[in-house]
Amino acid sequence: MELPKILEIITTKVVESGPSVLLAIVTLYIGFKLSNLVRALVLKATQANGTDISVSTFLASMAGTVVKIFMIITAASTLGIQTTSFAAALGGSFLAIGVALQGTIAHVAAGFMILVFRPFKVGDIIVAQGFTGRVREIQLFCTILTTSDNQTIIIPNGALSSGTTQNATYQERRRVDVPCTINGLNFDEAKAKLAAILAGSSLILEGSEPVVTGIAAGAVTFSVRAWTATENFDKVNAYLLEAIKKASEAGSIAI
Repeated sequence: MELPKILEIITTKVVESGPSVLLAIVTLYIGFKLSNLVRALVLKATQANGTDISVSTFLASMAGTVVKIFMIITAASTLGIQTTSFAAALGGSFLAIGVALQGTIAHVAAGFMILVFRPFKVGDIIVAQGFTGRVREIQLFCTILTTSDNQTIIIPNGALSSGTTQNATYQERRRVDVPCTINGLNFDEAKAKLAAILAGSSLILEGSEPVVTGIAAGAVTFSVRAWTATENFDKVNAYLLEAIKKASEAGSIAI
């Protein structure tokens, strides 16, 4: 076939399919914009109804994903792809697709399990997969954490569901343990000095006390145990470290 004839055929195909391709691109662009809008609207509506923030972010993520899938199918149909045949093929090869997507499906299922059993919720501080952070969002496929130094950590829901997760804010109260070894004081005197430090903060609750954890020649090792509201954990920990250090510098106790 001569070159002019080949170029004519290519030009004809481009002219014929060009509008369809352009329409598909526009459809995808609008679809993804619409997906973000739907996600924002669902999040706003569920929060306005008093829905828990964990559930709100999960439903919003799901709604956005559904819109994206629908728009991808719509764009495929504008290109002449038979979506009904495509769906039938998917149904006929369900087992193979299920095996290929088992990881993704597991993440979605794990997200549902997190919402149902609530090992943590948005706002909790958790330790998981080697990371510590506050839960910002529970999405369809993953959970997003923000660390204390403002980094964003994205953990797949499947990993959270199958691994060990420590929830540092699940309980209303937490105990701060600060170990210290005191020299040159008898047992009663050392304990009284540390008890006075515990009594010096209004954030420290009843039941707090210094407990002996070791005795060596001329020294007593205590664990200063302070109960406090969970939200005050860091403040109490900092207070104890500072107060014990100041007492040591003032000669009240010898660490």
